[in-house]
Parts: sequence; C-alpha cells; structure tokens
Amino acid sequence: WVYLLWQISEVIHCYKLEDLDIVMVAEITLRLSEILESLGSPKRKFKKSADLSAKKGPDELPGTSKGVPEILPILKRAPVEQLFYAYELLDKAIIGMSWKCMLTTLSDGSSVIDHCYVKDSQDVDGDTYKPIASNSYTMDLHLELIQAQHRIAVVLLDQLEGSECLN
Repeated sequence: WVYLLWQISEVIHCYKLEDLDIVMVAEITLRLSEILESLGSPKRKFKKSADLSAKKGPDELPGTSKGVPEILPILKRAPVEQLFYAYELLDKAIIGMSWKCMLTTLSDGSSVIDHCYVKDSQDVDGDTYKPIASNSYTMDLHLELIQAQHRIAVVLLDQLEGSECLN
C-alpha cells in the first residue's frame, strides 16, 4: 500500500492541484508524509510489527510482485531527504488547498463545496435542511496539513542542528 500511495502522489503532482479533488490530495499527502516522517525520524519508536517487517530482507517482504520494485526510490534516500520530500509535498498540498478555497469561496465567505446539512427536525414537512457547519472539513484538513508541515520542519531543524554540532 505504501507503493500505491507513493505512485498516486507522484501522479497527482503531475497535474494542477486546483483541477483535482483537494480533499483526496490532502488525505494522500498526509498519509505519505506521516510515513516519511516516521522513516526520517530515527529517534521515534516503532511498533513491534514495524520492527519485524524492517528486519526482513527485501525478498521476504509480503505483497511484492515481479512488476513492483522491492524498495521504493524514496525509501532509499537519507532520512533528511525523506523529511525534505515530505515537507515539499505538504507545501504543495497547502498551496493547492489555499488556491482551491479561494476559487470556491463565494462573496459572502461561504464555500461552494464544503457544506454539511442536516434535516430540520422542527419542520412539519420534514423537507428542510439547515447547514450545521460551513467550511469546517476543508479548514480542518488545511490546518492538519499546516500542523504536519510544522512538525516535520521542527524535526528537520533538530536533525540539521545536530549534524552541524558534529562538524
């Protein structure tokens, strides 16, 4: 699934992000950046299942087929490079999300695409729906992208600062 996630991310970033479903882009970017962050942070502790699969050789990895490379190119990079890649992916997704929000925001500040409606229980006919939150899901995803980027930036700064102390 990591291979597919990486491939989908690569294809997504070949297109203009404003032409794509930005929620899908954000979710894929968040999942891939979480993986890269965990790989790029050597101080983080992994669960036992992750430790067991890391000890296996490349030939023993489950789910590898003849057409799929055993080790992804991004996984061969140094931890700092993986973190930079995750940071850049998040940056592209944040910019795409901002652009999409700008394009879909009406003059009254509401969004064309991000509304959630519930049935009004006080309506006699039961055919009236009222909005419960506007722009909440997209805004939450946008904030989650920014938070993930900030977290990765802090890890990057710590690693870069630590490598400068060694020199």
